[in-house]
Amino acid sequence: MLDEGVLGGDDAGAGGIFPFLSVLICTIGVMVFILVTGFLKQSMTEGAIAQLVRDKHASVLGQHRKVKATHVALSERRKNIRNAVSLTRKAKAEASKFMMDTRKLSTEIQEKSGNIQAVRGSLEELEKQEAELKQRRLKFDSLRQMRAKGKLQSDLSPEHKKVTGEAQELKQRAADLEAEAKTLTEEHDSLNKELDQPEVEFKFEGMGKDASPVVIDIHSDKVLVLYSPVDGIETPPAGGPAVAREFFESLASRLATKATKHYALLLIRPNAAAQYYEARRAFLKWRAPFRHEPFEEKWIAGPVPGQ
Repeated sequence: MLDEGVLGGDDAGAGGIFPFLSVLICTIGVMVFILVTGFLKQSMTEGAIAQLVRDKHASVLGQHRKVKATHVALSERRKNIRNAVSLTRKAKAEASKFMMDTRKLSTEIQEKSGNIQAVRGSLEELEKQEAELKQRRLKFDSLRQMRAKGKLQSDLSPEHKKVTGEAQELKQRAADLEAEAKTLTEEHDSLNKELDQPEVEFKFEGMGKDASPVVIDIHSDKVLVLYSPVDGIETPPAGGPAVAREFFESLASRLATKATKHYALLLIRPNAAAQYYEARRAFLKWRAPFRHEPFEEKWIAGPVPGQ
């Protein structure tokens, strides 16, 4: 009876423990499942975030490279624009210089053409006077032959004396005209040579940095000395080409000396072609150093600053 009671009691205790263990095991399994699931989710989330960060970094790096490439392209384009602007300015300066040189050359050609026309007119006048002189010589020779043959009557003596005096005057005039014709021919040939030859360029050898210009403003009716480092060079009286010729002959003769370290700077007004021709002829004759610049009529020229 006792054994059965004891056995009966053990079975009852075992029946009470096993349900608790089952519940405990299930709870532990569920908790392990939750932990494993959470760990896997966390691992997947960190991987996704890391991939997203890598993708974002790659995108930002790509944009940075694009911005850098754009900046390089813009710098290159800015450099090209600067070069184009510089070339444009240089081309404008060269075009302006070419126009000034063309205008100056045109003025010189017109001036020399006018001088050639004047020389041609003088030559034609000399030819007419020479033809008239030949006719008078023929008349004089005829009268002399008549006198030699005794055919000239005594009442023709006053006329003969008159004709003889005129003949002597004509001979002197003919000699003067021949000399003048020779001079004009030489000037005509010289002008033709100047039209075919380039402008003479003087080298200011031995003048150094101390050389300073005699600044002269040339108008159609006057010549103004704006600045002169050489003593005794002053503005001449107002006048035409004859006054300018005398002034520039004197100036060129003084600047042609080796002891003078100065040159003439000529400011040429548009209507002063004749005066400039006289100046240029004088400086070329004396081989004196000079430079010339076209100067518009509306520009105002005053004394050299600081002098």
